[in-house]
Amino acid sequence: MTIDEEFKQVVERFLAAADKGDHAALATTYGPDFQNIHVADDGGLAGLTGAQILAILRASEGGNHCSPVRETILHSLEICGDLGYVLMTRIKNYGRGWEPVFHSLTWRLVWDETGGKWMLLREFIHQRAFACWA
Repeated sequence: MTIDEEFKQVVERFLAAADKGDHAALATTYGPDFQNIHVADDGGLAGLTGAQILAILRASEGGNHCSPVRETILHSLEICGDLGYVLMTRIKNYGRGWEPVFHSLTWRLVWDETGGKWMLLREFIHQRAFACWA
C-alpha cells in the first residue's frame, strides 16, 4: 500500500468514527493540540479542542450527538512532507434540511519507535448557519 492509499484509509476511518460518535477511536486520532473551528455564513464562530469534543461525545453516549450525513465528497487528499491536507464537502442535516458543509483537515505524520501514525491537527468547517456543538 502506498502512503497516499494509507492516508486515504486513515481519513475514511476518521470519518466513520466521527459519524458514529466513536470517542475512543477519535481520541487516538486527534493530535495533542487538535482544534476544530466552525465558521458560518450567519457570523457564528466556535472553536473546540479535541478534549472538548470527546467530553461532548462521552456525555451524549447513546444519545443523538451526530448530525446525519447523506454524502461525503473527498475533493482533494494531498501529502506534502509530513503533512496531509484534505478538502471535502459533506451533505449534512443539522435540523434545517440537507446542506453542504465544507471541511478542510490538516494532518501530521508522527513517528515513534513503532512507526508512523497520522494525527489530526486542525479541522476547519464552513456551514450555512451556525448549529453545531457551540
